[in-house]
Amino acid sequence: MIKVKVFHTENSLLRDSALSKVNAKSYNDEDGFGFIIQDDFPAYCKIQYIEKNTIERQIETPLGDLNTIEEVTYYKFIFILRYTSNNSIIFLNPPRNIKYASDIVRGIIPEDCHVSQLKLDLKSSIENIKHKRNGKLKSVTLSNILYDTQTQAKTKLNSTDDLYEFYTKNFKNTIAKVDSTVFDINGELYELTESGRVTFQGDDIESVFDLL
Repeated sequence: MIKVKVFHTENSLLRDSALSKVNAKSYNDEDGFGFIIQDDFPAYCKIQYIEKNTIERQIETPLGDLNTIEEVTYYKFIFILRYTSNNSIIFLNPPRNIKYASDIVRGIIPEDCHVSQLKLDLKSSIENIKHKRNGKLKSVTLSNILYDTQTQAKTKLNSTDDLYEFYTKNFKNTIAKVDSTVFDINGELYELTESGRVTFQGDDIESVFDLL
């Protein structure tokens, strides 16, 4: 199971420019931080960021002497830069402190290119996945369901088959907001949230690209 968090860039990234900035900040032990390119393809590259943290502390031996030891920890995360879409920064199994990680990646994005967290229009995503990927809608979480002028509700629908017809009949053309969905595509489950998070089975990251 892989989780991804997607960021949107105002402009598409240029491959040569992106790789040049990544290579200019390659990891080495002397600096203790930097990037390592793990995979490089025409449409995207997979990159790991590593930051070494060294802490010195003193311990007392049984004889009463003080010895200084170094504790080394590594902060790491992996992300993808895409060149063929404005949904161009994808964190794989993102760290808890996504702000710190995203600030680091922003450092290799052109200064005049605005970066923001992706907000998915899940009603459009449902139509795209259903008709282009022949996906089965297994679960959908909805909010802003209007019962009357004073009553709104949230609900979660699940099905062992396909919810698409039921969703279309009851919610598609209403003001109800889709917060998350789960699709079965060729036997593998994909969960999408409005906040630009995708959770999926397997390890084929390219299968996610068409969903965004």
